[in-house]
Formats: sequence, structure tokens, C-alpha cells
Amino acid sequence: MFRLILLLSVAMSVFPALAQDNLGCSNSVVLNGGTIEVYAADGGDTENIQCALDAAVSGGFRDVFLVSFEFEISELSARGFVGDLRGASKASTTVRIADNSMSCDSASGVAMEFIGGNVGIRNMSISVGSPCESGSTASVVAFYSDPNSCADSRTVFGNVDRVVISGTGVDGSDQVVGVKMDSHPDCDSTTQKVLGTLKVNRSELNKLDYGVLTSIGGGGQVDVNYSTFSEVGLPISIID
Repeated sequence: MFRLILLLSVAMSVFPALAQDNLGCSNSVVLNGGTIEVYAADGGDTENIQCALDAAVSGGFRDVFLVSFEFEISELSARGFVGDLRGASKASTTVRIADNSMSCDSASGVAMEFIGGNVGIRNMSISVGSPCESGSTASVVAFYSDPNSCADSRTVFGNVDRVVISGTGVDGSDQVVGVKMDSHPDCDSTTQKVLGTLKVNRSELNKLDYGVLTSIGGGGQVDVNYSTFSEVGLPISIID
């Protein structure tokens, strides 16, 4: 019995290190069963969360969990992710978008960009102030069609569930959109509209220029359930 317990103990202590190495990320990103866990690190949160999302896409993992209380990011992007990027709860996980951290000149900047896939953003609070390097338009969460195949890869499923998105108000230097779903800026938005479903559930959008901004074609669906909008310039815009 003693020998069996010892072997199990050794195996459990070695496995997390092997899993972490296989992900190719820093020590702040750990594979725990089927969940990729991300811990806050000074100055490295964008890099670590991005690495976790890349590992999830390449390895087929469907759960990226932000474990720590607070993170700071600039821009994240994932293509073809199927799964959840989640925190513990609105009160227990805060993601802050750093000021002046996005380039928004040629196109709208995006803090959390998801191209294609079936993505859930869940159980967190996101704060945003003036994210662009110069006054322009930025989105906190954006779901886009694939610019590499605008006509054929334009079905997207986005879900924002139990998330608080808070800005600084409509008088800020940047125009900020809480949740956006649209064809990618590099695609023709008139003839290659994004398809699929956008759901915003039990979420709070506060002090933003735009709350939910979307244009979905082909019988796509937009559901906004049990969500609140406070001091938002245009709370919901559904075009076509």
C-alpha cells in the first residue's frame, strides 16, 4: 500500500510540469485536466492568455479559466476557438483593458477578438477606459467572420454570459463598443454578412458609447436576455 501511494504521489507531482511544457506557455499557464488555467503575472497577462487560447485551439481544449482576481490586457485574438474563456464570477475575476494599448487607426481596435468558432465569454467583469493610442473606436468583445475566406467561413456563434463591461462614459476620447458581432472589417459587409447567433445573457453593460452592436444576415439570431444597460449611448443596434 505504501509503495502504491508513493508512486501516485510522484506521478501527480510530475504531471502538471509535463502538461505545462507541452502547452508551450509560461509558468502562469497550466493544464489541469481538460482546463487550461491562467494565473496573473506582472506585465504578462496578454501574452499568457493569448498563449492559452492558442494552445486551446491547437490542442482542442474547450475551457480557458482565468484563476486570479485581476488581469490586465491589451489585444487578444483567436481563430476557430470552440469553448469558453471564463472567470470565477463577476465579483471574483476582473479583466482591465490597459489605456492606450490598442492601435485603432486603420480599423476598430478589439480587446478580445474571436474569428469564427463557437465562443463563450463567461463569469467576469471587464473594465475599459481609453484603450486606443489616439481617439477612435474600440470594441471590448468582437465576434467576426474569417477574413481569409469571407464568403465561405462566415458562421460564428458568440455567447456573453454573466459578464459586466464597464467604461468611463460617452464623453471619453474613444468610442467604445461593449459587444460586437459582424463581418470582419476586411470582408464586404454588404454581400458577405456574418451568419450565426449572438447571445448576451445576464450581463451588465455600463457607461459605454454602444452596448450590443451587430449586423447578422441569413436568418441569424440575436438574443439579449436578463441583461441591463446603464448610461449607454446606444444600448442595442441590430442592423438587417
